[in-house]
Amino acid sequence: MRRWTCILALCLMPMCRGWCETIEVFGAEDYPGICFIQNGKPAGVFPKILAGVSMYSGDTYDLQLLPWKRAQSYAEAGKGGIAHFSKSAERETQFDYSNAVYGDRIQLVVLSGHMFDFKGLQDLKGKRIGAKYGASFGEKVDAFFASGDATLERDPGTESRLKKLLSDRIDVAVVEGADSHIERLIANDTELMSKKNQFQFLPTPLVDDALYLAFAKSMNRKAALERFNKGFDQFKKTDAYKKLLP
Repeated sequence: MRRWTCILALCLMPMCRGWCETIEVFGAEDYPGICFIQNGKPAGVFPKILAGVSMYSGDTYDLQLLPWKRAQSYAEAGKGGIAHFSKSAERETQFDYSNAVYGDRIQLVVLSGHMFDFKGLQDLKGKRIGAKYGASFGEKVDAFFASGDATLERDPGTESRLKKLLSDRIDVAVVEGADSHIERLIANDTELMSKKNQFQFLPTPLVDDALYLAFAKSMNRKAALERFNKGFDQFKKTDAYKKLLP
């Protein structure tokens, strides 16, 4: 009953012209700074953006946070949309995308004493690199990882990736989200906290990754994406949005 009341209320709002609905969207439960669970609720930049856009699009975005691999699998199966999704040539054959919503600075972490001069992908040749299951970093980076010039090891989350660094199982950890939020992850793990001074960010990011809202083409959600884009254009003009920018 509460859910339908919410939909009715939104449909009565002046900014909602035409059909309004509750749209299920999947996101990551552990994407530092961008999308994560805090005190049992979605937190981070993307949940705040979805909430802000809903005031102008008229739709309610029911954000369900899951392990990223599962969230992506559900989205691919057409069970709902997917938040903070980046583009690749392969993904664009399967998904319809919103306009770009936010930019994430994807960074590289190494152990103290193992810093190296990173200016481009060629500097990663021969390295063992850890990254999240299912994560895409754009066509150029994805093609480099697929080439075999570096060894790529996938994992479920940042904590396990940093522990691989400590145990010399990888040379470089790919870390999404602002570095200030890595502190929160480390603080929640006794082992990582005791060795936090060993982690160093390389000055140059791997990539500045544009993030989107997307739906499997099989869902035929172009109308919902159009409403989202129009709502986002309005939300971007507000102080609430500007406060979310880095």
